[in-house]
Amino acid sequence: MTESTKPAPPSDASDARNASSGLGPWPGVATAAVAGFVAVLVGFTSSVVIVFQAAAALGANAGQTVSWIWALGLGMGLTSLGLSVWYRQPVLCAKELVTHHVGGYLKIAPEHTEGGPLSKMMKPGIGSYDRFKQMFEKFSAEAGKKQYLIPYFIAAHPGTSDEDMMNLAIWLKRNGFKADQVQTFYPSPMATATAMYHTDLNPLKGISRDPQRAERVDIVRGEKRRRLHKAFLRWHDPANWPLLREALKTMGRADLIGNGKHHLIPAWQPAGGEGYVSARRKNSTPAGSRTSVVTKGRLLTQHTGLPPREKGAAPAAMPSARRKPR
Repeated sequence: MTESTKPAPPSDASDARNASSGLGPWPGVATAAVAGFVAVLVGFTSSVVIVFQAAAALGANAGQTVSWIWALGLGMGLTSLGLSVWYRQPVLCAKELVTHHVGGYLKIAPEHTEGGPLSKMMKPGIGSYDRFKQMFEKFSAEAGKKQYLIPYFIAAHPGTSDEDMMNLAIWLKRNGFKADQVQTFYPSPMATATAMYHTDLNPLKGISRDPQRAERVDIVRGEKRRRLHKAFLRWHDPANWPLLREALKTMGRADLIGNGKHHLIPAWQPAGGEGYVSARRKNSTPAGSRTSVVTKGRLLTQHTGLPPREKGAAPAAMPSARRKPR
């Protein structure tokens, strides 16, 4: 999967999505500017020492040293602060990370594509992931390394509607993602989302007894609805297709059911036990197969070929050791 490496400003769709989530375009610029400024400080501080050492070694006067430091500062500002604001990402940090600190796969958690749940997580729009992915592929190609991004998404997070999960599933299929392991929200202590889950209110907007001031949050409760949100994340699994067909018809989106590429799930169901098998399971050893070679004189355990002990069977008694006569 290749994309153009030409720098591109944030898309209108991404800005619109951020605006709909209450984030707006300017907080993203401010965050990127701060990240770029930090990169400038780190890079300038480490480089200015080298400039002073070079000036002393070459016998440069004070004016020449100051001019070198000015040139260093301007260069760091343009390459760090300017590009970070342009990309809305800390470019220098991204290049350092991709070039020297990724061992083939980099896991990243955009969590969702829709503004509703993202605003409850205090996360930027999916456009930030798209821009980072563009830089990731660009810097990986420059380093001559084959590396891949693994995005993580979550289901049933407070503030997530059924339509949000449907749109996420459409995005996943459009981008060719088939998640084997997915995460469903579970309330845990000391988390803002847990407060939303138990109060049905958004503490990020302030808590008030006045229903006009407090913001209500859509909470995903009940086994059926939680299973539906998880099924949208695993849209490619035939076991989830009956549930998704029923939900899409109820939501008035039966147009997503069909056998075309633009459809989310097919209208047919595979016969028998045919279904999706993850790549991890394809490469694993089938249950009950023996992988160890039994050799004479080798001590066997249940991990090296010994058959499992029957349930309820008492362990074999160890032979008593005979004492040697003195």
